[in-house]
Amino acid sequence: MKQIIFFIFLSFASVSKGQTSIYHPFPDSNAYWNIIVEVYCAPMNSHVFDHHSVEIGGDTLIGGIQYHTFQVPFIQSGSNGVCPYYQSGYKGAFRQDTTLRKVYIISPGDSLEQILYDFSLNVGDTVSGYLVRDLPTVETVISIDSIIIGGSYRKRWLINSIYPLYMTEGVGWHYGLIVQSPGILLDATNINMTCFTQNGIVLFNNGFPVCDLIDQVERNNQEQTIFSYPNPATSTTKVKLPLSFVNGRFEVYDINGKLIEDCSVGENVDFEFDVTSFRKGIYFMKFYSVEGKNTSLKLIKE
Repeated sequence: MKQIIFFIFLSFASVSKGQTSIYHPFPDSNAYWNIIVEVYCAPMNSHVFDHHSVEIGGDTLIGGIQYHTFQVPFIQSGSNGVCPYYQSGYKGAFRQDTTLRKVYIISPGDSLEQILYDFSLNVGDTVSGYLVRDLPTVETVISIDSIIIGGSYRKRWLINSIYPLYMTEGVGWHYGLIVQSPGILLDATNINMTCFTQNGIVLFNNGFPVCDLIDQVERNNQEQTIFSYPNPATSTTKVKLPLSFVNGRFEVYDINGKLIEDCSVGENVDFEFDVTSFRKGIYFMKFYSVEGKNTSLKLIKE
């Protein structure tokens, strides 16, 4: 019996090792990442919230070398003050070396190539390159584990234990994908990757109910079908839905994807929703009709 158990243990260990030994390269086409940004700043305690996609655009030649581009097509902004944080447009050019397991970037306005991701790092290794270039402190790999992405295990590196901040093989930096690390800054901007889609398949979802590419067309469609006011809200917000959502239901999620409320819409598609008990922050309401349609909106509690 001990021999059988030992054999099973060895077999399981071999499978687990094999699952993480297959290298998953960073995508170079047909992919996008959705990012949430939340920051409070002066003047007048301004609040900025945006939800945007970083997608892979067309290719470009730089110094005779082919690069792919990062693009942000549109910003869904919820700013209530003069505190701009992020802009749409070109966000840099990248290439990768699958043999070295490294991704390189030339950021906008730069001419020199830097390491964006090093998927060959070991525990204790120093992180270098674009993500940490402006930090006064040194960041090292704290730990390495694996998570399931698209049905297979991929390595995940813990780089910053304060927040914490992770980098995942073939997915990238969870702190905004191409946003530099905050280091030991205690009041850093809250930036989270909500999901990652490649070839039309959602491979990573951080519990977020929607993972559509955020562009101008998608934004206009949302505005034509649903809205709430006031938003940001302090006590209640009035929600207006299309008539097709009569007798439907809706769910409310916090920024981490945790389900907060599960409610019925009823026959009145214009109704008030009480957020008094909610903590300050960002929430997402997803609505379902009896016919199977769904739509969503973001809600900010102040």
